[in-house]
Amino acid sequence: MKPLTLKLSGLQSYREEQVIDFETLCESGLFGIFGPTGSGKSTILDAITLALYGKVERATNGTQGIMNQAENQLMVSFAFQLSSAEETKTFRVERRFKRSNEISISNSVSRFVEVTAEGDVVLADKLADVTRLVEEHIGLKMDDFTRAVVLPQGKFAEFLSLKGSERRQMLQRLFSLERYGDVLAGKLSRSLKDTESEIRTSLAEQQGLGDASAAALETAEAVMKETAQAAEAAKAERQQTEERYQAWNELRKLQAERDQLEERRKLGEQQSERMQHQQQRLQRALEAEQVMPSIDETARAQSERDRSIQVLSNAELQAKTDQAALQLAEQAWNEAKFQREQQEPELHQRIDQLKQAAQVNHELEQLTVELAEHETKGLASTDKAVHAQTEITRISQLLQRAAVRQGELKQRMRELDCPAALRERMQEARLAKTTLTEAERRVAELDNQLEQTKQQLERSNAAMREQMEHTVAWSEQMPAWLTSVGEVQRELMTAKQRAEQCAAQVRIELEQARIEARDASKAVLAAELAETLKAGESCPVCGSKEHELLTHNYSEQQEIYLRAEKQVEDYDQWLEELRTTVVSVENALERCYSLRTELRDRLADANKRAASWLPHSGAEEEGAAAVQAKLMFEEMAVNDESNSLVALAASQAENIQTQQTNSTSLDEIFEMKQRAVQAVSRVDHLVQEKESLLRSIDEQLWSLQQAVSSLNISQQAYHEAAAQNAAVNQVLKDKCQSWQELYPEWEPQTLDAHWQARQEADRELEDSRQRYEKSVAYIEEMEGQLKQQQQLHREAELVVVQSETAKQGLLRIKAEYDARLAPWLEFGPIPTQLHSNEQQLLAIRQREEHTQQHAELARRREAEAAQQLALAQQSTNSAEVRLRDAQQQLHQKLEQARFTNPDEVVVCRLAETERQQIAEEYAAYEEEQRTIQIRMNRIVEQLQSREIGDEDWSACVQQWQSAAERDEAAFALRVKAERDVEQLRVKHARWMELEEQMSGGRERHSRLQQLQTVFRGNAFVEFVAEEQLMQVSRAASERLKLLTKQRYALEVDSGGGFVIRDDVNGGIRRPVSTLSGGETFLTSLALALALSAQIQLRGMYPLQFFFLDEGFGTLDPELLDTVITALEKLHHDKLSVGVISHVPELRARLPRKIVVIPAEQAGRGSRIGVETL
Repeated sequence: MKPLTLKLSGLQSYREEQVIDFETLCESGLFGIFGPTGSGKSTILDAITLALYGKVERATNGTQGIMNQAENQLMVSFAFQLSSAEETKTFRVERRFKRSNEISISNSVSRFVEVTAEGDVVLADKLADVTRLVEEHIGLKMDDFTRAVVLPQGKFAEFLSLKGSERRQMLQRLFSLERYGDVLAGKLSRSLKDTESEIRTSLAEQQGLGDASAAALETAEAVMKETAQAAEAAKAERQQTEERYQAWNELRKLQAERDQLEERRKLGEQQSERMQHQQQRLQRALEAEQVMPSIDETARAQSERDRSIQVLSNAELQAKTDQAALQLAEQAWNEAKFQREQQEPELHQRIDQLKQAAQVNHELEQLTVELAEHETKGLASTDKAVHAQTEITRISQLLQRAAVRQGELKQRMRELDCPAALRERMQEARLAKTTLTEAERRVAELDNQLEQTKQQLERSNAAMREQMEHTVAWSEQMPAWLTSVGEVQRELMTAKQRAEQCAAQVRIELEQARIEARDASKAVLAAELAETLKAGESCPVCGSKEHELLTHNYSEQQEIYLRAEKQVEDYDQWLEELRTTVVSVENALERCYSLRTELRDRLADANKRAASWLPHSGAEEEGAAAVQAKLMFEEMAVNDESNSLVALAASQAENIQTQQTNSTSLDEIFEMKQRAVQAVSRVDHLVQEKESLLRSIDEQLWSLQQAVSSLNISQQAYHEAAAQNAAVNQVLKDKCQSWQELYPEWEPQTLDAHWQARQEADRELEDSRQRYEKSVAYIEEMEGQLKQQQQLHREAELVVVQSETAKQGLLRIKAEYDARLAPWLEFGPIPTQLHSNEQQLLAIRQREEHTQQHAELARRREAEAAQQLALAQQSTNSAEVRLRDAQQQLHQKLEQARFTNPDEVVVCRLAETERQQIAEEYAAYEEEQRTIQIRMNRIVEQLQSREIGDEDWSACVQQWQSAAERDEAAFALRVKAERDVEQLRVKHARWMELEEQMSGGRERHSRLQQLQTVFRGNAFVEFVAEEQLMQVSRAASERLKLLTKQRYALEVDSGGGFVIRDDVNGGIRRPVSTLSGGETFLTSLALALALSAQIQLRGMYPLQFFFLDEGFGTLDPELLDTVITALEKLHHDKLSVGVISHVPELRARLPRKIVVIPAEQAGRGSRIGVETL
């Protein structure tokens, strides 16, 4: 860990923001912080711990009183670097605080930022999260940090004087030794459980595979060879019969085809006459098709001539009609044109005169509107003048009443006014009463709080007693569970003994059954040989021709042999089941032993944990002793029960050797197996109960510990509440006495009434003052309104006179306009007359235009009709010529095809599909007859006079089907045997793998159990911490020898504490407490340097600096020079040291230093400067 920059402001004597660049200071490895006493040197270390952990070591509650009194905000920012062989990371911790009251502050901003090349990444922004991340990244808590890295005043020699256990715990955190404690124990426990699970899984899988031994594999391979030979023989027989079947099948097919062709040939001969007739019909239809185009052309020409004649007649009629319409249209156009020429000039003149009259009429209407406006304006002005006069009278009366009310308000204001001195004294009394009331409230609140804490203390006592009773009552269930475990173990041992007895008896009976099976096999062979012997023939065994009377019955011997073989198989199966049962029972017994062991260990741990805090519960020591005694009794019960089970096992082992068993039956084996299965299942149930019991132990201990803790907290809270209550009561008494001295004229109880009356008077005075101010503004406003109404009255009278004058002039003009319009108004309204004349002129013009368009249209139609008449005449002549040519060509075609008339052609004609069908049918008929004859000749050549009868064919088919069935059955047996062998080989390979896995697993399980015993508790962690302490002490001893000129050395005693070896005085060892101040400083410095050199933050990042804040004033100049020289050499070890001192010799010696300038009185805060030689 390497510091980079530190920023601080508002902390203790510092006000403005100060920045320290540690990268520049640490270049030489050693730097100092100098300044007068009280200037703020140690505050720099406080800023580092405040930034990292949010607290200051020497401040009350970590933060009280650390903010500068002249500031309301505090800021610290510390950037540092963590470097390892793999990577380097830079982080920045920022914290801001704001003032809550005179001494307390609250956190407002906290951020933990990682500085990367891409920018800042905020990892946490909450107070607790930032502190947690700092501890995770650095690996040190604040106490460890101030003992090993930043050593403030009073902390330098603390590590030297720590107790052995506290020092080991600190080393565990500094060197991350916790991974050798609970973490390692957890890994061992998980590995042990995993190994047990693997062994159980392998055993269960092996049992699930069945008999996969080498002997079973050899038997299956022999069966496979036999089935393979039988399958080959059946396959050869099937091929032979199938070849004959295929040959005869071909002959049978040829015979059937020959018979079918003969029937088809006879049927073709019967259809010969019909096919000839169809051929003749087809020929006549083809000739008719050649004549049909001429017939169709003649018909089309006849139709075209008739249509042309009709068109010509229609064209002649249309031409006559269009000529008559043209004459009428031209006559109407001429009449409309004459009418327009006669009426248009007169209408134009009339329209112009009407437009002039309309203009005069418009001006007359505007004149009438102006007269009405002047009339209205005059009436309105008259009304305004009357209203203004009324307002003038009303406002004058209001002004008189307002002046009277203003005088009354001035008199009331003089009566309500109060002296300023009296008002200030009453306010001071109110402030004093507020503090007095607050003190009374605080007394009542603390009285209530004291009563609550007293009740809480009583509840905690009751809860403590209840929890102890509950714990003792709960522990009563332990013997019942232990009894169940013992019963299950006894059942398992009995089951194991019985299974081993059964297995021994089954092995004996198995050997006897195998002997009987071999004898039965020989008897079967002898019976089979005897049945084949005949009188006078030689025996294949002995060659004798004379045979005695044999009584062997082959079927009976075969049945005896099969029964014997079945008995052997049954015994084999029983023996395998018994082996499986024994293994399962042995595993269950091991699990029972593990249950007891684990329970014993957990109870021992529970006793140890309970002993650590139960005696401190005060009044409940008797109940605590009862709980501990009960837990110890349960632990002893576990051990006693285990001893009894060992004795039971020994006695059962003797019974196995001495007890004689009779013949074992299948029912006995089944009953024994059922009991074993039930016992094993009870073990599983006991495992679940064990887990529940272990959880209950933890829960009971936790609940008991919580009850003790709650009781201690309640007692402490009660004592604190009582002390606070007494202090506040004294404060209340002092305040009451002070009131009587300062304000005797008022009682605290009646002060509020006096103040309320004064407030009412002040409110009335303020109200009167506001009303007076309003009255002044009101009078001024009324006077302005009076002047405004007088002005309005004068303006309204002037407007009345002006309106009357204008109205007289407009009346004269109106009379002149009425005289000019009188002649025109006799025929109606002028606009109506103008519109009527304009419409009449428009109608004359439209009629002329319409008749002209109609005449032009009639002229175009007449020309088109003449053109159509000429075209119709020409088309009729062409149709006549075409008809004559077509009739002549038709006559020639009929003569050539030997048809008398067109009707005969139509009768002989056939449809295209019918012609095609007849042609195809005739061609198919000839092709079929030719094909039948060719196929008949070929079949006769192939048969060569061979015939296969129905009986012979049926016999051949039957032989072929039987051979195929036998071949398929043999092949199925062969495939089954091969599949069985293949599956058995796979199972055998897996069976062997499982054997190896279980062997290795049992060995690994044994080693893990030994390791778990070795690593139980914290013995190994303490051993590693002690070894680490020995290494630190040896390194510190070397540095101490250098600093003391080989006089002192540092060692670790048997209790884990430090002792000094005085080599000058013969190596005598003495406690570190006997050292002088300077010697203690040198020893602590050597120890701090050795510790800092070996610290690896989180086991990854080396510690690259530490601060020292005391001790140099106790050294003489020569020793000071030795210490500085030793510190300067640390730069070669990549370790930087910052020292805080006021020793002048030290300041002159160091090349880089921070100079702290003290704060000014009522001015600037402390400032930081950097000096470089």
